[in-house]
Amino acid sequence: MSRTTDTPIGFTIMEKLFAIFILIIGALLVYNTVTSPRLLFQPIFAAGGLILVILGSVMILAKPQ
Repeated sequence: MSRTTDTPIGFTIMEKLFAIFILIIGALLVYNTVTSPRLLFQPIFAAGGLILVILGSVMILAKPQ
């Protein structure tokens, strides 16, 4: 196995940490959108938060190459 084809461990760790960060931001956005009364663009913010949650989940489950 050559070292040039392997993914550096630092890159893998930072990718997973970034994915967790995106997942947390998305979850907070959805929570704050749902619990706040009379928010102007509530469906747009909820959809954006769900997209971030899905993106973070996919990034956590993805295998880096």
